[in-house]
Amino acid sequence: MKKVLSYYYIPTGIFLLLALLDYTNTESQNLLMTIAGALAIGLFAGVVFHLVTKVMKKISN
Repeated sequence: MKKVLSYYYIPTGIFLLLALLDYTNTESQNLLMTIAGALAIGLFAGVVFHLVTKVMKKISN
């Protein structure tokens, strides 16, 4: 379970870090949308990465 969750935590953390480092606006609504967008993209990247690794394991066997 820990190995599976790392597929989702790592990309989400990277996208959150990149989004917040580039954040220059002071409005709270923009901050919430930045965080929501980074979470969505990070989770999507995690799903894609997880599926690719599962397919590659099946192909290699």
